[in-house]
Amino acid sequence: MLGCQHANDAYAARYRHLTTREHNRLKPTQAQTVIAAALLRQLWAVVTTGKPWDPAIAANGLIGIEEAIVA
Repeated sequence: MLGCQHANDAYAARYRHLTTREHNRLKPTQAQTVIAAALLRQLWAVVTTGKPWDPAIAANGLIGIEEAIVA
């Protein structure tokens, strides 16, 4: 998981946020678990939908409003 954080800006930023925020700060292992879970969800979405990975969705976990309305 550590390699993923170094190679991907979205995951690195998320890890930094989780471990440095003032409220409910996570320990490094907890933050790595959060990143791992997010990666699994995103891989599942890519495999099942056939859509390419989107760093914007990875950064905030949201899809565009247009896509949400259609779905």
